[in-house]
Amino acid sequence: MKKLSFYTILCCLAVVCTFSLNSCQEFNIDSQAEFPPLLETDAQSEYAVLAKSPNTIIFNISSNTPWKIKSNKNWCVPTPAMSSASSLIAEVSVIMEENPDEQKRTAILTITADGIKESKTVTITQAAKGTLLVQGFDDPFPSEGGEATFTITSNKAWKVTSSNQWLTLDKEEGEGNGEKVTITATAKPNTGLKRTATLTIVSDGYETEITATQNGIMLEFAETTDITFDGGQDKETKTYQVLANVDWQVSSDANWLKVEKSIDGNITATSQSEIYFTTRKAVISLTPTDKTLGIEATTLEVRQAGGSYELNGTPGTIDEATGAITFTEETGNANCRYYINKPRKLAIHKWHFSNIEVDDNRCLNMNCVASPIPGWNFWLGVGANPWTFKYRGGSSNDDYKCTPFDLNKLKALKVSHTYSTPDNKTKAKIEVFIKLEGETDWTQIITTPEYENLFETTGSAGNFPYFGFIAGTAGKKGTMTITSYEVTNIE
Repeated sequence: MKKLSFYTILCCLAVVCTFSLNSCQEFNIDSQAEFPPLLETDAQSEYAVLAKSPNTIIFNISSNTPWKIKSNKNWCVPTPAMSSASSLIAEVSVIMEENPDEQKRTAILTITADGIKESKTVTITQAAKGTLLVQGFDDPFPSEGGEATFTITSNKAWKVTSSNQWLTLDKEEGEGNGEKVTITATAKPNTGLKRTATLTIVSDGYETEITATQNGIMLEFAETTDITFDGGQDKETKTYQVLANVDWQVSSDANWLKVEKSIDGNITATSQSEIYFTTRKAVISLTPTDKTLGIEATTLEVRQAGGSYELNGTPGTIDEATGAITFTEETGNANCRYYINKPRKLAIHKWHFSNIEVDDNRCLNMNCVASPIPGWNFWLGVGANPWTFKYRGGSSNDDYKCTPFDLNKLKALKVSHTYSTPDNKTKAKIEVFIKLEGETDWTQIITTPEYENLFETTGSAGNFPYFGFIAGTAGKKGTMTITSYEVTNIE
């Protein structure tokens, strides 16, 4: 009895295994030939797509016999175009080009399979290219508000939006039947500066913009590109035109630029000093005289580019990004300096340094002596004339000593000429000031008596005035980086 049951079980297992093996055979072209041919797809019979940026159509085809899909138009391409050798089931993507014409167009996809007489078709209709013509506003809206019209002509549905709430529209969309549509825009009153709004019109993937402008308080600079002053010029003047319908004031945020309102209602801007080794900026601001208008300042940024100069002796290294110049000297006897090569009048000279590293036997030197005299020069540091300011007046040469200080901490240096009184320009004294590292105020280190006719006649041009290194110990390096040199000539 047990043997019969075991034999029966074996037979059942054999049947099950045979069935399972048949069921697990690969579903491919060769294995399906003995069944009736079938072709199925989940594609719709018709599709409608846009003319611009049409979406890709995706559907599936399944069959137990090889199949193909063809398009009757080159602008409509299905992929893959046929079944593969390993599978009769595939996802088909249909890609369409944009329609460049103003008429709609149709493509037909035909799906066929071996052994099946009837084919399946898919019709794809692509919309015509949209026509979108917009005629904007002829004139600005008045400041008190009002209405104006613009037109839209389109063969597609369209929508229009305004970027600002002060401008509203009586129509914001339309069907697009090819007829011209007139739209009325209404602007609210404007109590501020002239303003603009952008209207964006969209139709069938196409987009265009027009601008609406409303007059208001006008206070602005006329367009200009003349914004660069020459750092090597004294009292260079430029004129800037102002467009305004209110009374206004002008100001500059930089001491080097003086601005004034001219009689003709424009601005004259005049540089007050020369600058070297750097470029500096200034902002000119226009503000209404009536502060109750609540109007923000209108600004124009100008600049003064560093003036030209000459190098003498050991060349300096120029930082291309900032214009700063670095002098390095280690022979102990080479001059290492720059000069402006132009006549010099009474002036205030200012230097700013980012770094000075010197040994105990080196000095900084400026020479402002040229024919005709009087003039002066000075030495900060040791050498032939240690820590000395020398007035040179021809028959009289006067020396003034200053208390030595650590040159490596020097951050700024100023030599200033001052008249006795504004009304008496026959006498002037000379003062020298310094700022050391961490200091914000000038410290006076030298002052001279008043001298008559100091620089009475402008000195001739040449390697004058100059500033740089002299002296030093051979083999010991001295280095100095000048970030700016400013000259303010005295009237």
